[in-house]
Amino acid sequence: MTSRLTPLYLTVAILSWGGNWILMKLIVGDLPAIAFTLIRVAGAAAVVVALLVATRRPLLPLRAERLPLAGIGLLQVAALLSLGILGLHYVQTGRAVVLTYTMQIWAIPLERWLVGQRLSRVKLAGAGVSLAGLLLYMEPGMIDWHDPGALIGNGILLSGAVVWALGAVLYRRRAWHSDVWTQTAWQLLVSVPPLCLGALVGWDRPIVWSAKLLAVFVVNWTVPTALAYWCWARVLAVMPAATAGQWLLLTPVFAYVASVFIFGDPVTLPILASIALILAGLLLTVRATARKAASG
Repeated sequence: MTSRLTPLYLTVAILSWGGNWILMKLIVGDLPAIAFTLIRVAGAAAVVVALLVATRRPLLPLRAERLPLAGIGLLQVAALLSLGILGLHYVQTGRAVVLTYTMQIWAIPLERWLVGQRLSRVKLAGAGVSLAGLLLYMEPGMIDWHDPGALIGNGILLSGAVVWALGAVLYRRRAWHSDVWTQTAWQLLVSVPPLCLGALVGWDRPIVWSAKLLAVFVVNWTVPTALAYWCWARVLAVMPAATAGQWLLLTPVFAYVASVFIFGDPVTLPILASIALILAGLLLTVRATARKAASG
């Protein structure tokens, strides 16, 4: 059962995550991937902790919820963001976004296995239509399967999609009683130590500081990380991970439109057809949800 604000939460997540892929592409050459992820997550954690202090919210989740939330944070924050920025070194922005948002594919069997959540036939059909659009967008035939870099990059991004789906499904397994902002801060904070360890290995060159880089960090701390993860938690509290993941397929659509205007990416018939399929699949899912609500 969704709340009236769920569409707003989804919109914030879609627009902020889609736009952030463009921002990351702008600065991916200015610093090591792991350095960007570490500074992004640590800065966002500081922002959310400051918010908790200012609003007198608890700084820590309830004791019984700390360990499971830590595991979810390591999957949805540390692993996902690290794999995403790392994959951008090998794969074009549009393809990287699409591969990451195959999360919905992996969420369907994981949710059935771990939560017992079953999608209706109409919703499965909607997911299938959207998936077809996603595959058309990705253009698998354009991948050079003999290029080790391409294979590594695609594997890294698909791994990110799987760990994201697992984290989202695990979050759906129980009802949480800690404040959502507290949950967000905790998931960000527990992700900092492993990212620090990763930085010791992957920090292979100096950071090229600039006003552009600082601006990207400030935006990342507040919107695509702190606010968007909070919105994502609110969505998962009321919506199956597979269904929420299908809505997030609008993220690569938004990223593509932004890339057309910013980077001059070409507008092609296959991509337009893929967008149409993604939207058609969503329409099937929305209509199935509306019918179930009306009959229930």
